[in-house]
Parts: sequence; structure tokens; C-alpha cells
Amino acid sequence: MNKRLWGRVEFWIAVGSLALLLAGVAVFYDPTPPPLHVFEKAPSTNHRSGYGLKAIYLVLGRVGFDVNRAETAAELFENTSRLVVVVQPSSRFGWDKNAATALSNWLRRGGHAFFVPGETAESDFAALGLSRVEVGLSADRSNGFEFAVRGPEKRHVSRVVWKTEARLKARGTAGDSGGTVLLGDDAGAVAMEFPIGAGRIVVASDPYLISNGGLRNAGNASYVAALFGRLAKSRAVFFDEFHHGFGGGQTKRGLWDVVTAGPGASILALIILVFLVWAVSAGRRFGAAVRVIRTERRSTVEYVEAYAALLRRAGRDGLAVWFIADAFRHEVARRLGAGRPPDDDGDLARRFAVRWGGAAGDVQDALARARRAPKQALSEGDVLMAAKRLESQWRRMVEVGRGRSR
Repeated sequence: MNKRLWGRVEFWIAVGSLALLLAGVAVFYDPTPPPLHVFEKAPSTNHRSGYGLKAIYLVLGRVGFDVNRAETAAELFENTSRLVVVVQPSSRFGWDKNAATALSNWLRRGGHAFFVPGETAESDFAALGLSRVEVGLSADRSNGFEFAVRGPEKRHVSRVVWKTEARLKARGTAGDSGGTVLLGDDAGAVAMEFPIGAGRIVVASDPYLISNGGLRNAGNASYVAALFGRLAKSRAVFFDEFHHGFGGGQTKRGLWDVVTAGPGASILALIILVFLVWAVSAGRRFGAAVRVIRTERRSTVEYVEAYAALLRRAGRDGLAVWFIADAFRHEVARRLGAGRPPDDDGDLARRFAVRWGGAAGDVQDALARARRAPKQALSEGDVLMAAKRLESQWRRMVEVGRGRSR
């Protein structure tokens, strides 16, 4: 009753069920983080809201650019002939100092990029070698600004509209950040171009210019197309979607992250709690120990000897032969599939001979003698002889049956 816990079948059933649950999670759960929902306001080409970049992605494709979404980190910096657009990358999806350094190294080899910093702007500027540049807010809180175009794109469009309070400014008193202002006003620049090694990068203070909402303003779409056309040497533009949470790669999570994310943590905690309660209750005694008294058991041989002695003392030796014959009849009927033995021993003997061979008369005679035995006074030798005749027929039935089964 008080078996060890690991010796109980129920324990291993519970362990196996828990193992199957974890194996199912590991095999069938997709560890790639799902795309950001629209309410998270990621400036992605997958979003159609005002802050998304779906419109610029489609416009560039229609005016002849080879537009692509980079959904892995390796896709971004494969060659330097493309323009890489990185807009407010998220540290939640792998954007860190190493990613900014990879962008800087790619620019030094001759790549061109359009970059809008996110929450890691300070460290990003440091990795790019633009440590004197920072993003600040203008004192003017108006809803919109018109900026005169100062760069080469002025021949395509003279003014753009940019609803932003964010400005690019230089630290220190010199005020020289080493870049060229493309769009700005007295409060500061909103777009600047910097040479980095053999490449160039355009840094914007926020993504409004290329957002779905910004492109609705007259002149903005033409300006962006002209700017990207100058920067994209092969007319190939790659938008970084990997650091917005779209795609796979290094953002995959481990099994522990999978089972503890969202409702998985509550489910796992409930399963563990139920398992522990069951384990404690299964191994706990709820009353006094009951001593098991083992009774002495008699062997089959002792039982047969005692029954034979009883019949002998009663003077009913023939009854033993009758018991053997009755057991023989039932066994033959069972093997023949008859259910119960027929009343006619002649019919049983004929069916026995057909099935297992031998003489039907010998079987019928042995059964007839057994029926008369209880009513006769038989010597010990007569009883043994009658029992031996039945035993020989029984052996034939067993041996022939084994031979057929082989």
C-alpha cells in the first residue's frame, strides 16, 4: 500500500504527460516573434497607418526602384551598391551597439543609408562616429513646418512639409557637426548628410518625411524619390524590417521563453502545482499503518492428496474417475467451440476422433466406464487404469493441438 512514489504507475503517467506537453511545445510552437501589431506604431513598410511606411515602399516600386524588405540581419549589408533604410530600429528585436557598428563598417566600405534613430540614438551616433550629433526638440510647438531644400534635390522640388518638433543639433560651442544640412530652419536641421569612410548616410530627426502621413503633402514624395535615387547607386532599396520584429533570425527564443511567455507561464504553473499536490497526496498515509498478515498457502499437490484421501476413506474411489471424465468432456467441448459438452458420449467421441485422430470407440468406452465408476466398487488398480485411459486421450488432444499450432 505504501509503495515508493516512483514505483507507482500513476507517477510515470504524470511524468510522461508532462514530458509530452513540453515536447509538443518545443516541436510545434513557432519561436519566431510575431509581427508587431499596428497599435505599437512601428514605422514599418507593413503598416498602412499614418506612421507606417507602406506608401513609400509602393511609390518607390512604381517609379522604377528595386524595393525589398530585409527580414534577416544578414540581408541588410550584403553589398554596398544598395541603399539601406533603417527607421527607428527597436532594441527589443536585436538593435544594439553591435548592429550600429555593423552599419558603420558597411558605410565605410562604400554603402549608403537613410537612418532615423530610435531610443538608442546616442549610442548609435557614437558607433557611427557622429558623437557630437544629438536629437533635441524645437521650442516652436506648431503643428507643421515648411523647409527649403538645400541639397542637390532642389532641382526637383523646392520645399517640403515636415510636421516635427525634433531637430538634429551639435553638442559644444563650435556648432560644427561635420555634416551637410539638407532640410532645416533656424531651430536646427531635420535632415543632414554625413560622409562616413567611402559611404554616406542621411540622418533624419524623425520618420515623418517618408511616412504614409508625410507623403500626402505636396512635394514630399518627389523629394524622397530624388533623394533615394541619388543615394541608391543600383536603384536597389532595402528597408530594415528585421529590427521591427518581422522575420526570424537572432530573435528566436529558447524553450523556457516559449513556455513562460504570455499565458504559458500561468498554464505551466498550474500544471506544476497540480502535479506537486498529487505527488504529496500519493505518498502520504492518511491513517495508521495496517499490518498485512500473510496467510499460509497450500500447494496444489497437497490439495489433490487431501481430496483423494477423503474419497478413499468414504469408499468413493470411482468418483475421482468421474471428476476426471467430466473435466475431459468440458475441455473437449471448449476446444471444439461447442460451449457445453453434448449429453451423448458417442457424439463427443466421434467429433474427438475427427479433430484429433484415434479411435472414437476407445474414447467412448473410456467415458462410459467413467460414468459407471461411482456406482461400482473399484479397486485402486481399476481406478488408476480408468484414469490412465482418460489421461492418454487428453494427452493426444494436447499434443496434436500443439503440432497444428506450429
